[in-house]
Amino acid sequence: MYNQCKLILRVFLFLVMHTLIFAQTLVSPVLELQTPEVLDQDDMCIWLHPTDHSLSTIIASDKSAKKLFVYKLDGNILQTIDVSGKPGNIDIRYNFNISGQPTDIVGYNDRTNNTIVFYKVDHSTRLLSFISSFASGSNYGFCFYLNHNTDKYYAFASSKSGQISQWELVDNGNGTIGGVAKRTWINGSNEQTECLVADDEAGKLYAANEKQGIYKYDAEPNDPNPTGVLIAPTGVNGFSSDVEGITIYYAANGEGYLIASSQGSDNFKVYERKEPHAFVKTIDVVGVNDADGIDVINLNLGSAFPQGIFLTHDGSGPGPYPIKVCKYEDLGLVVDVSYWNPRVYPLPVELVYFAGNLNGKNVELRWRTETEINNYGFDIERTKDNADWLTIGFVEGHGNSNSPKQYNFIDADINQSGTYYYRLKQIDNDGTYEYSFVVSVEVGVPDNFYLSQNYPNPFNPETRIDFTLPEKQLVSLRIYNTLGELVTELVNEEKPAGSYSFKFDASRLPSGVYIYRLQTSEFAENKKMTLLK
Repeated sequence: MYNQCKLILRVFLFLVMHTLIFAQTLVSPVLELQTPEVLDQDDMCIWLHPTDHSLSTIIASDKSAKKLFVYKLDGNILQTIDVSGKPGNIDIRYNFNISGQPTDIVGYNDRTNNTIVFYKVDHSTRLLSFISSFASGSNYGFCFYLNHNTDKYYAFASSKSGQISQWELVDNGNGTIGGVAKRTWINGSNEQTECLVADDEAGKLYAANEKQGIYKYDAEPNDPNPTGVLIAPTGVNGFSSDVEGITIYYAANGEGYLIASSQGSDNFKVYERKEPHAFVKTIDVVGVNDADGIDVINLNLGSAFPQGIFLTHDGSGPGPYPIKVCKYEDLGLVVDVSYWNPRVYPLPVELVYFAGNLNGKNVELRWRTETEINNYGFDIERTKDNADWLTIGFVEGHGNSNSPKQYNFIDADINQSGTYYYRLKQIDNDGTYEYSFVVSVEVGVPDNFYLSQNYPNPFNPETRIDFTLPEKQLVSLRIYNTLGELVTELVNEEKPAGSYSFKFDASRLPSGVYIYRLQTSEFAENKKMTLLK
């Protein structure tokens, strides 16, 4: 009897554990991405609009139709692009510099022509346009990786033999992107490998060996022949072979999830993003079978998707095969819409306008940002020789903003003619910074001698006195009391042609009327000012 009870208890515990492990969250899609031209949209990526997240797009690759599709978030088609070969996996990164211009790049592997292909996103139209491609050898899967410490961008491509290759992406200087080969290795056993995804923050690459499961590698190309760690083996937690898709949900402090698809089952497995990548749960999307590519984003995409979205290929039936869109919150996982990643901190401050012009005797600088993330503010720097930069002011930033912000700064310390150069040093809250492009302002030679009224007047205890010289002169600027006694001398030296401004500090003088006199070999003038204490 005792042994029978033990056996019954063991069976009960097994059934409970089995239920916990294989418990599924059932999710219903809210949208289907499909057009009459679609055959098999087996991968996708999400482009995040820089100023209005509701204008973000979903970009899909269709290997059977040899097309790219760009969808609005309401499911309507925005653009269809015919391509020459079969596009495989597709990915996106932001702010890659092409000829000095930060560019949002979309890349995919062309399985027909054995190339890596690049497009760019136009922020105003949201449309894609072709950039360039480079030879990769035989390929099957693809992803990008960005080291946000070095600002180096990389591309990975996998093959049916399990081989993975890595290139560093470079600006060719002629509007195209090149690839410098860094390393090649085998992912686990010599099994077909398609899906790749990089965690840019952690510096890790996840590669799906379709038979064995998901391997993890250091994404930096330091080890020419790395040995991966099998973090999500098939046959465990109901994870079936024929692993096809992996995506990363980013959250603060390294939290988040790895989500994987397998065409050996009709569900999705969720693992912790942090080591040791513990299994979390199983998700079943209603009506979706034989899923290939998947993607997810944590950010608020407007009223339709305020807590992010989850996307999956649907390989059900004979085709055509659409993309199903789910609300992320329906997955029953932790939601973190406040954390910014895309793909990694790519739009901290997007400066879209910076200009300077002469306004009277001053230089006025004006600039505009489209978006700001963690923006502490701007140091304003100036030089006359374009080499030795001097910080002349600071303007506070708006911190976080998804709307355009206008800024201006007046440089009133212009005392010589010539060309002045200005740049902005944009500083993040963590102290990191980035310089803007340089603007120049030409300050001309004055037409005549001029002595201005001091400002402010009356004053206490400081005021400024401005004057102009049309030519090089030995000049003196002296302050007298009403008895004609010299109080102080502000200037007594040779000055080139230009505009000048000097501060007069009367903190040690009594209240009263004072006279200041500008004198050169060709000009002399007196003016009165009043000190009121």
